[in-house]
Amino acid sequence: MTNKAPLIAIWIVLSVVLIVRCWAMAALHDGLHQDPDQYRKLAQRLQADRGFLFESKALSADGCEVLSGEYIAFRPPLYPWLLSHVVPAHSPNFAIWIGAIQVVLGLATIGITFAVGRRFGLQRKTASLAALAVLFDPLLIRQSAEVMTETLATFLALSALWGLAAADRAGVKAAFLTGILLGGCALCRPTLLLWAILITLFLAINDLFKRYAIDRMSGLVVGIVLAMLPWGVRNWMHFKQPVWTTTHGGYTLYRANNPWYYEHLRASTWGTVWATDAFDSHWYSISNRTRGYDFTWLELENDRIAYSAASSAIVEDPGIFAYASLVRLTRLYGMLPWQIDPNEAWRTRWLRYSIGVFYLVEFALAIAGVVTLGRQLLRPPWVWGALLVLSFTLVHTFYWTDMRMRAPLVPVIALVAAVGAGRLRTGIAKLRCDSPHRHQTVCA
Repeated sequence: MTNKAPLIAIWIVLSVVLIVRCWAMAALHDGLHQDPDQYRKLAQRLQADRGFLFESKALSADGCEVLSGEYIAFRPPLYPWLLSHVVPAHSPNFAIWIGAIQVVLGLATIGITFAVGRRFGLQRKTASLAALAVLFDPLLIRQSAEVMTETLATFLALSALWGLAAADRAGVKAAFLTGILLGGCALCRPTLLLWAILITLFLAINDLFKRYAIDRMSGLVVGIVLAMLPWGVRNWMHFKQPVWTTTHGGYTLYRANNPWYYEHLRASTWGTVWATDAFDSHWYSISNRTRGYDFTWLELENDRIAYSAASSAIVEDPGIFAYASLVRLTRLYGMLPWQIDPNEAWRTRWLRYSIGVFYLVEFALAIAGVVTLGRQLLRPPWVWGALLVLSFTLVHTFYWTDMRMRAPLVPVIALVAAVGAGRLRTGIAKLRCDSPHRHQTVCA
């Protein structure tokens, strides 16, 4: 009976996790039928062998309506590629399949959170607490019912984190496989490419002239490059220029730094949601022009124009740019979701404030965890998580952001918060033992 106890406990935990995530998926299933970033359409086009492109109607130079294949690298490829290979072709239940895939990825993320916690030296109870926080995290629950990259990106980033912790004690092969994972991260969420670069720089600086470290770093870099090489070669063939991630960066930077958004920040109170109609209309007029039928040129040109316009907005008004950067970071690490509807129902308000309480407690514990870990955050394996947070902070200081974009950071925050909770539990136990009315047996 004793030997079966751990197995029974595992099945109980898996059942609870599955019930919670399936219930959330059923409650939020409407999101699975929407396709805001066209990932489902991309997957279906890949299944039909039409290639990785967006088919949209545009006007040619002579005013005729034509079917364009623009934005052929506007989105990262890994998520739609995964959907195209896992979901049966021509399936009428595409949304159900996506939900099932993301439930599985969510379950795996919870399990890997526990495994990473153990790799990082946490006790079972502390690692289990981190996994529990990931299970009930509102962001991950919400994004698991969206046709977007957050669920896959979180799973991949956490898997790479586990690989990095394992590679600290392993050889070149483990580093190479971890590099493959990091390359996959960048092909799912381009922000994670900066994380891979920061990891490589840390290894180069921290372990300079150490033979084993140079071999490990080389294996890591080769893995990253090999994972990203097919996409880079494909884009070189199409664009005749190197495009390693996407042509989406210029738009994202311009959306975060433009005259309309800056004016909104000047005129509105803190927390007011920006009405993007004017900017969207302006961008539509840019992105839907043509130059004959050379849509490849158009995509690169749009990216260049967006970067140029955003840079001009930043240079012309550095003060409001600094304020906008602060707003972006408070949105990325915000605890309370912004009120979208001024006349929201009481249930929506109750849910928003419940989410705020969850994150208030978690972030308070995470601060305690940071204090507890101290300089350990600057050494492996914790430094890999710290660099992940740093990479997202650096990118979203400049680029457009909201709460959902911190989804890949959720397990790291949960792990640090679990350390803080352990510190708090130890402190409370110590206070009880130091009390003049302490129970001798408990404190022995």
